[in-house]
Amino acid sequence: MAPWCASRRLTHILSVGGVDRSGSQALWKNEQISSYKLTIDSTEQLSSFVKMILAAMRSSYSSLTSEWGSEALQWAINPRSNLHMASRSFQIFRALNPPASEDAVKQLLARQCTHLQSRSANPSQSLTISIEIAETLQALIKSSSAPVLGNLPHLFWGACAMLETNVAEEYICYVKLLCHYQSKVDINNAITQHSLLSIQPTERPFSGVIPLVLKGMAYPGTVHSLSLSFSVCD
Repeated sequence: MAPWCASRRLTHILSVGGVDRSGSQALWKNEQISSYKLTIDSTEQLSSFVKMILAAMRSSYSSLTSEWGSEALQWAINPRSNLHMASRSFQIFRALNPPASEDAVKQLLARQCTHLQSRSANPSQSLTISIEIAETLQALIKSSSAPVLGNLPHLFWGACAMLETNVAEEYICYVKLLCHYQSKVDINNAITQHSLLSIQPTERPFSGVIPLVLKGMAYPGTVHSLSLSFSVCD
């Protein structure tokens, strides 16, 4: 089997729900996150399974992580992927622990914009994908070095833009994202500031992050969640 075929097959099998050797029982539930359940056990089960496959195959297939990650990301952001397929593909991508790249960040933010534009058509599905995207961006930040992140100003501005959301669950996810970003990147550094200012949006004045954080405190339950978010980044 050609390498790209193997990556595609693995993504498809794991996305729709891995089965045991007898083919009679799923290894994890057919479920996805929602406003009522922001974390699901099967995400960790899927992640462990992906890492097990990597450990077994990486020595004989050196490019598996990068090729599988690329394939998983394309399934995740493809508008033709159904909700479950997209969600599981995001989770597979995160489990592969890829470093951040400009292409990946731009593709994820572009997909986020698409979902925001179609939110009224299916708000529940939009929230699920929006949170999966936020979690994926957080994973990219955690797996990347400060110099790499300093050259990805889209991460900062994307997070700031999402703090304008009126959906509390999204707001909390992007506060966490921005917190993780600023825990690694010194935004007072001259080179970083130059990178950020080079693509600063001009559609509306930017008054800083603090007003956006204060705005979100008006949402019920966010003050407690914010305190937890900031403690995680300490």
